[in-house]
Amino acid sequence: MALVVISSYIGVPILAKGKDKNPFLYLLFALLIGPIAFIPLLLSSKKKYEPKVEFGRTTSNSPEPKSSEGTHSVTDARLSICPSCQSRLKKIPGAKTKCPTCKKFMYVRTDSKTMSRVVVSASKAQEIDDEWARINGTWEGLQQERERFSKSKSELSVQFGSEASDADVKWRLLNEDLLVHSAMQNWGLYRNTVFQMSEQLRKESKIESALEKLLLVCYIDTCGPNNISTPFGKNHEFGQLPFTKESSFVAPGIIRRVEKLARKGNYDMQKLESTFNNLESKYKDSIPFTQGVKKSWEQIKKEITLS
Repeated sequence: MALVVISSYIGVPILAKGKDKNPFLYLLFALLIGPIAFIPLLLSSKKKYEPKVEFGRTTSNSPEPKSSEGTHSVTDARLSICPSCQSRLKKIPGAKTKCPTCKKFMYVRTDSKTMSRVVVSASKAQEIDDEWARINGTWEGLQQERERFSKSKSELSVQFGSEASDADVKWRLLNEDLLVHSAMQNWGLYRNTVFQMSEQLRKESKIESALEKLLLVCYIDTCGPNNISTPFGKNHEFGQLPFTKESSFVAPGIIRRVEKLARKGNYDMQKLESTFNNLESKYKDSIPFTQGVKKSWEQIKKEITLS
């Protein structure tokens, strides 16, 4: 019996690590309940870090419609009418867009009450976002982000001597996020933030800068980013590493975006490679790349088609 208990103390953390769970937490479980701690691990599947192309709530999409009863089917109730001035639109909006008549923004959201996709005004969009946040248990985090945005906007407005634009505020917050993620060696989250930067640059029609950020995302991906939440100088928990070969990948969604922006900016493969080669020297003081640009480019260029 003692041998079984001791084996659980050793085996539970190892199995937890293999399933990407917190080994320390499961060691505590093993100390409390012994071999029974194996049961939830054996029933669970391995959760691997899988960066997504779209991240979190955006200005054009509401959160995934879920409730305590699971995911429901969503009906399309969008109309080609501006929710603010009621003028007719040439086509039904598919995302955030500005009304050509009243110049106010229109948003597309999924109403949690009717489970239907609708075109709404800014104020109604916020109401729907708030309701989904309450349903999904993210209300507190949403409020904190709004307070953070408001504070940053006030500070930037004082700095600029005039009201700061939302784009300027978002850019500042993204840069702050980069510093936090790098300090904690959360390179998967860092990578996601770089992607958000590329999206903002793309929306501002800054093709060259947006493309550089996307290529940086690809470079980080080929290095195998992990989130270890360990400050620099501290020992990594149970041998966790900020970058591993096992986490290396090339994301098809990012590649498609690279191709689209490259065509829009009249980039050929040679110009694209030149931009990529500059990343190592430009970002070496910010990101601890685990392989050189040449090796990464060999992986990436195989996936790119510009013709």
